[in-house]
Amino acid sequence: MIRTAVIVEDEIPSAQRLERLLVSRGFTVVAMFSSAAKLKLFLHENLHPEWLFLDIELRDGTVFEALGSIAPKSRIIFTTAYEDRALEAFRHGGMDYLLKPIDETKLDSAIEKIEKLGNLLKPEILVIEAKSFLVSAGKTLRKIGISQIAYFSSHDNSTFLHTQDRDYIIGKSLEKLEDELGGDFFRISRKHIVNKNFVDGIVKTEIRLKSGDQFPISRQRRREVILWLKD
Repeated sequence: MIRTAVIVEDEIPSAQRLERLLVSRGFTVVAMFSSAAKLKLFLHENLHPEWLFLDIELRDGTVFEALGSIAPKSRIIFTTAYEDRALEAFRHGGMDYLLKPIDETKLDSAIEKIEKLGNLLKPEILVIEAKSFLVSAGKTLRKIGISQIAYFSSHDNSTFLHTQDRDYIIGKSLEKLEDELGGDFFRISRKHIVNKNFVDGIVKTEIRLKSGDQFPISRQRRREVILWLKD
């Protein structure tokens, strides 16, 4: 099986070493770049490779700047010397996060783990078969079933998935989720999508969940929410 990869790394020795490691593992490295601008141009003009191995801090900025306007249809592994960028890396579609110098055992483990997840062409946080989500939990990925999700919320330009015991940041807007989710979910306001199976009732102009959380219902949607709960 040929696995195509692009490497983004501004330190030549590190780039060459990673290329050797990947080639010895059956990868075909189709391109190597040292800047975010060149990666952005490549992704805009070419078919996306199956894998992206991305350093974060580059001479012309961060690689996140290249990913911000283009959603790569690739499996992304971030390679960096900085330990404190993991959350941001996962927010930008990362499926693993390796510290430099790259340990070969950890590289093998990351590749194996990602391939076991299946043939996911778009490794950002996404709906799988409309029944579950993949979310990042630290440096691992976790599968969350739709039935486990109490609600989604939007805050400070980020979207969060909430279960009964934990919150996860995800890479989809409420607008996209609203289009993809089934009838058990309803967007009660600009900031919340709620799972009716976790609803305890309506208190005046707010919806109350079994957890005790309460959220305001948009004035324009109050009648729709009542009909949705009765359905």
